[in-house]
Amino acid sequence: MKRKLQLATATVQEGQGALDAAHRPLHVVSPYLTAAEAVVYLRLKSSSALYWLVREQALPFCRRGRLYLFDTREIDAWTHGHGSSVERSRAR
Repeated sequence: MKRKLQLATATVQEGQGALDAAHRPLHVVSPYLTAAEAVVYLRLKSSSALYWLVREQALPFCRRGRLYLFDTREIDAWTHGHGSSVERSRAR
């Protein structure tokens, strides 16, 4: 599951007219999922199941203020039973 964020396109003006061919949307792909996206990604039945995993410190996550973010690479490693790379680096 990849997320794309489309940013507004700008019109480049040259001389007296605008060039419509310069409209190119920018795509930013983020490896981070919101809580709602993580529920879908992990195929959990509810968001409370996700937050239970967070409370039990079983699922790797990070916070940005009040927002919980889940790295797809960390989740993939966790689901395959290898633990997260963060846990492996802390164990060293």
